[in-house]
Amino acid sequence: MLLLTLSTFKFTGGIEKFNRCLLKAVQEVYPNTDIAAWALYDTEVDKRYVSSARFRGFQEQKIKFVLAALWEARKHETIIIGHINLSILIVLLRFLYPKKQLILMAHGIEVWEQQKGLKAKALQQVSSIWAVSNFTKQQLCVANHIALDKVVVFPNTIDPYLDADIESPINWDLLAPYQLFPHQTIILTLTRLQHEEQYKGYDKIIAALPSLLSQYPNLKYVIAGKYDAEEKQRVLDLIAYYQVGYHVELLGYVADEVVQHLYKSATVFAISCCRCDSSSFT
Repeated sequence: MLLLTLSTFKFTGGIEKFNRCLLKAVQEVYPNTDIAAWALYDTEVDKRYVSSARFRGFQEQKIKFVLAALWEARKHETIIIGHINLSILIVLLRFLYPKKQLILMAHGIEVWEQQKGLKAKALQQVSSIWAVSNFTKQQLCVANHIALDKVVVFPNTIDPYLDADIESPINWDLLAPYQLFPHQTIILTLTRLQHEEQYKGYDKIIAALPSLLSQYPNLKYVIAGKYDAEEKQRVLDLIAYYQVGYHVELLGYVADEVVQHLYKSATVFAISCCRCDSSSFT
């Protein structure tokens, strides 16, 4: 089995976490299978998930990655392509190896709209598509005229190395630099903030804060996750417009240790997503 990804270890997003967990799970379920995992952008490997002998990073050398992947593929009957942006590989692999099983991972917004060019061709040429949610499956199939039985729902999972540590108390000293304290009622949203992905609903939660503050005067809305400059400014403008600056903390990227205590401190975990099936207030 050959897994080809954009990145598995270099970045910290949800797709990278998915790739890591998939790698670890495949090795555990199929211990005697020949497995190779290659990533375009990576330089190093986390050996908790895969041995260095099975992993190769190409340090953004695109041509080398493509050529090497096409050559390596001759050894494997099943090839998993981790992102639609690697569609050039799908098209070339199908041309060179018409009988091999090609599986494409579909993570969300990148496949919700109608695809064109190589991406559209890749969707038709893969053997199967694994989508992380039923919503993504439906959007993908409708927008791109894909048969429903070609797409399998393959949900995200929890990182086996996530240190939940639910028994220990909240470390408020760790959260104090973020203006978070025990007397507050905390709503937490943990997500990536990108200007192209304005469907996640944190802006709607900000808009609702003035109504909530009359009942919960110590309310604090915490948004944690990497952001781009344009989306950060949009969120800051919303905070200013609704005059809730004291009640919103826009943290950006935070370390796993901090995330652990953010989860513990939150009264509510919220992501009001109008375009996916993972909307939740829990």
